[in-house]
Amino acid sequence: LALGVRGLMNVQYAIKDDVVYVLEVNPRASRTVPFVSKATGVPLAKLAARVMAGETLAEIGLLAEPELDGFFVKEAVLPWKKFTGIDALLGPEMRSTGEVMGHASSFGHAFAKSQLGAGTGLPLEGGVLITVNDYDKGSALKLARDLHRMGFALYATEGTGAFFERAGMDVQESADKLARENFIDAGGTRLLLVAPRDTSGVGSLFDLGPKLTGERIEQGYRDACAQLAALLG
Repeated sequence: LALGVRGLMNVQYAIKDDVVYVLEVNPRASRTVPFVSKATGVPLAKLAARVMAGETLAEIGLLAEPELDGFFVKEAVLPWKKFTGIDALLGPEMRSTGEVMGHASSFGHAFAKSQLGAGTGLPLEGGVLITVNDYDKGSALKLARDLHRMGFALYATEGTGAFFERAGMDVQESADKLARENFIDAGGTRLLLVAPRDTSGVGSLFDLGPKLTGERIEQGYRDACAQLAALLG
């Protein structure tokens, strides 16, 4: 209202030290608009055009928040399969080449469907590498236990592995001790769960060589996200 924008606008935010910053505001639609329209059944672009032409929301009949049938998850499609060997560490620049939607009655199911829609299958066995910051180790422990009960072998970097072992988890081998050139293939590692507080830890992980770039990172990361989200169901 303070900006005086009639119709749609796109706002980009950034969060640093728990403070929300507004990077820019553009008086235009974004790719989120058709996604929300499909999820709610409300033709937002059409209604926004009518508002820009002078009608009010009351005249249009859009005064209440639309009801949602379940959960809707939007996932970006990234081009690692076409551009293998490139640095898979994401930054602020746009790298996605498309988007997909996952819809289901639970969040975990919708998230898993969004990953499958982006071209990733779910592994049923193998190993999972977990490396998280101190703040998230407690949450990661529950996920690790669930994965272990499903039959996955657990791998972890030094700090995460020590935390799991103190809690009684069987971490087969610290990833820090694995040969770099055989890291992904050793033990059949299929999933990656990475949650750093900054990029310093990620840099060392992504520096493990060509097996942790491009397509392999994309496959492992998406498999991990979909599997773990399904567990949270």
